[in-house]
Amino acid sequence: MYEARANSGIDRMKIINSVAKSVPGPHKVDLGNPDKTIVVEIVKTVCLIGVIEKYKELSKYNLRQLTS
Repeated sequence: MYEARANSGIDRMKIINSVAKSVPGPHKVDLGNPDKTIVVEIVKTVCLIGVIEKYKELSKYNLRQLTS
């Protein structure tokens, strides 16, 4: 998952392809039904990267959606 805030200078697909290439074997990239999700967020000049589980099942970790 990639999101940029206050930064339009970085190409989304370039980031996604770079992250996908960095996943070591024997792991496989499955964009449709992932076990874990690598989240990349860019805010101005800061890059945040995290690996999380159940991203879709937990409503993208959105507390408002989870509690409604």
